[in-house]
Amino acid sequence: MTITYRISLLIAAAVIFSASGCDSGNGDTRKNNFVSDFPSIDWLRHNLIVGNVEPRLANGLLPDGFYQPLLKHDWSPKPQQKASLISQTRFIYVMAMGYEVTSDKRYLTAMTRAADYLLGHFSDTDIQGQWYREVLPDGHVSNSGFHAYGYAQVIFSLSHAYKITRNSKYLDAAMSTWLELDIPGAINGTNKYYDLRGLNVAMHIFESLIALYKVTDHSKLIGQDLNALAKYIVDHFYDPRLGVFVEDLTPTLERATDGEIRLGHAIEIAFLFSRAVDAGLPASYLKPANASVDFVSRQAAKNPEGLIPHTTDYQGKTRDPEEYWWCQTELLRGLAHYSMHRNRIDLTAQFNKTFIGVQKHFIDPANDGWFKSPDGTKLDKGEQWKDGYHVTMMLTELMRLKGMNFLSGNEVLM
Repeated sequence: MTITYRISLLIAAAVIFSASGCDSGNGDTRKNNFVSDFPSIDWLRHNLIVGNVEPRLANGLLPDGFYQPLLKHDWSPKPQQKASLISQTRFIYVMAMGYEVTSDKRYLTAMTRAADYLLGHFSDTDIQGQWYREVLPDGHVSNSGFHAYGYAQVIFSLSHAYKITRNSKYLDAAMSTWLELDIPGAINGTNKYYDLRGLNVAMHIFESLIALYKVTDHSKLIGQDLNALAKYIVDHFYDPRLGVFVEDLTPTLERATDGEIRLGHAIEIAFLFSRAVDAGLPASYLKPANASVDFVSRQAAKNPEGLIPHTTDYQGKTRDPEEYWWCQTELLRGLAHYSMHRNRIDLTAQFNKTFIGVQKHFIDPANDGWFKSPDGTKLDKGEQWKDGYHVTMMLTELMRLKGMNFLSGNEVLM
């Protein structure tokens, strides 16, 4: 991509904030029909701040902005540390939401310090919008490989940093990263760096585009990519016979015949489609999204505690029985969102059951925070992929659904 072409695209996308041409969705359809007694705003705030934001700030952030992701069961940092694009960017997001909820400027300072470290140590100094995958505490790059998932998290976190600070360097970096991802190329198969054969990567790029689209006041160019990716995900990953989003595609972009369903992803993408409709995508996307929520809810109903396993086959038979924490947070968020925001009151009882099960088995009574697996007392609180992001996403969405205003208003990017 030439410098001239890059600059022209950045100007077009960052300055020409216009209507995207998307069909309007249902707007803010929050309902006050959620009959659950749980959770209270106090419970949500406690678990966000005391059980997530504060211990990560106190034990993870170094003075130069490097975030130590490897934290023991009592939150103390491990002696050997390595940060990835995932861990550094998700810490930025977690601090951003801590600030949105509390107005505590310590979290704002932590967010900007971590974001500036990202810009200064993870970014390729030769090509704007390209990023290294892993960095050591001394600033040495230990893995310079391309990571599409990590690029998506850069866009997502820096969109939040820009929304709060309005510092253009964060938006510029997010926009450059969007251009480098070359989403049209990934869709049509000409992108030499990555493909879209896994729901995980496609979904998180979609998530990042929703955030970037909203923070740029519905940029037309970003909206085009968002629409194209939404269509691609439904056309390829949604199985209308099963009524659920499957995980993997074959090299010819067909759904794998003996593939699996990651239940956390299947309800996570349903949530994202609903939020994309709120942002202006066609309301027709709610049909496959609702069906996928139903599929996952039926799996949760099989468990006496309301929890879901990691994966099933296409018929809903468990493959990987591990009940990971992130799957349960996505389940809670999806059930609450569709119950309250999409008036699916039939999902309320399942939310209540799952929430009680989560409280019983995942919340650490001694050290706060979430266990990785049920009752995992001695399991680490932090690792490269367990960094507070999923918990924060769930808690802040429930706050939003219950009508809580955030520092920058009653709406956040996700």
